[in-house]
This record gives sequence, C-alpha cells and structure tokens, in this order.
Amino acid sequence: MSGVGKLYKSLCSLLGILGMGAVYPIGEEAASIEGPDPGPKGSETYQPPQLKRPVSLLVPIGIRHLSHAWESAILRIRIGPEGRVADWIPLYLPHRKLLPAVGRALEGAEFTPPMVAGEPSMVDVSATLPLWNVGQFEVLSVSVSEDLESRMASLTLPANHLVLSMPGELDEPLAIIERGKVYSAVDEDGNELSWRVTMEFYVDPEGKVRMPRPVEAVDPLIAEVAMRTVRGFRFTAPETNGRPTVVKAQMELVADKE
Repeated sequence: MSGVGKLYKSLCSLLGILGMGAVYPIGEEAASIEGPDPGPKGSETYQPPQLKRPVSLLVPIGIRHLSHAWESAILRIRIGPEGRVADWIPLYLPHRKLLPAVGRALEGAEFTPPMVAGEPSMVDVSATLPLWNVGQFEVLSVSVSEDLESRMASLTLPANHLVLSMPGELDEPLAIIERGKVYSAVDEDGNELSWRVTMEFYVDPEGKVRMPRPVEAVDPLIAEVAMRTVRGFRFTAPETNGRPTVVKAQMELVADKE
C-alpha cells in the first residue's frame, strides 16, 4: 500500500467515520459507525446529519481505469437545516477531473436535518468518499474533524491530484479580479447599519469563493449580508507548482452607511 494510502487508513481510524453501511462492494474502505460525533464546538446537544439514501457518482470514462490506485476523497460540506448540501469544497481528490462529477453527486444527496439544541441548523462537516477501484460508488460517509486541512496540505502528491494548499505555498498570492455588490443590512425601523466582519472562506480552482463564514460570532443578519457580499468576489485561480489547488483565505469586509 502507498504512503498516501496508509495515511488515509490512519485518518479514517482517527476520525471515527459516521455514515451508512456499505451498499456497493468497496473493499476495505467501507464506511462504518464508530461512536457519537462531538458536534460543533460550543454546542451542548448536536445530532449530526445522516445520509438518507445512497448517492451515486459516475467517474469520467477517461480516468476510470485509474481508480484501482485511489482510496478516498475528502470534502468539506455545508449541510443546510433542510438536509441538503448548500456548498462544498474538496480537501483532497485523487484526480482533479472528479471535481464536476462529485458536485453533481452532492446535488442529489439528502441528509437528515442537522439538529443543534433541538433546532434544525446549518453545519459544516467533513465527508469521506470511498473511491477504491470503482466506476460508480453508492456510499457517502460523514465525519467531523478540525485537523483534516493541515494533514491534507502536508501531502506530496502526483500532478493530477487536487489538494488543499496553505496560502504560503501558492505560486502567486491571491488577487481580487472581480468585486460584487456590497449588500446592506437594515434594522427594524429600516435604517441602514454599518458593519465590519472578518470572513473566512475557501477559494476553489476557478477562483470562486466557497463556504464563507464569519470568523467570530456576529448578528445573524450581518452574517448573512457579509456572506452574500463575499460570494460576489472572484480571485485569481490558485496554483501550487503550476497545478490547480484549493486554499483557505480571510478577508475583512466593511460597510459604512452613507
């Protein structure tokens, strides 16, 4: 087994994968349930989302013959209170041409609503997708871990892999090439509010903003307008050693009322 494969085995043991049992024969990478998820930081009661039914991913024909060397893909997924995938970003894909296929698969994924303190809520979770030697797979496993990113960024991988990079590893620093609308927030009396929020987000291989969130707790209304604002930004496509990559970034947004 390759060094990358051994690392994934140790990661799966470390994370405590939550999800459905294997429906399609996927060998040693079958998902299993290994105890309760700790839930989002600071929450007292958390019921993690569970996949309601298997989803299928069709590997492009041109790269299907390579799947014998694949083990897993690791994603970061935002699941809304209704149980549907609201956004996602790859932390690791064994081949970058899997990107659109994974996106289509997640569009059809349906989970039980994530529950925080008894209320349906939006949560961000990590998803492990078994890919070993398969043209289609029908299992999506969900787990939560906060240290996946640094582990993925430390891997040395072949040219076709897509993996999260650290900002300092980029060939060129991110640069803004398009700014969208700055959305306003108003109080109950209709008065426009000033706001200042530091946003954390991922930039995908096309330079698009994915999965934005405030770094610190803010009023839900301010958080919503800040997320809508930062989604309108477009960055230069991030690359490491000339290869497309994904990177996490932060930006302070300021909206002053006239």
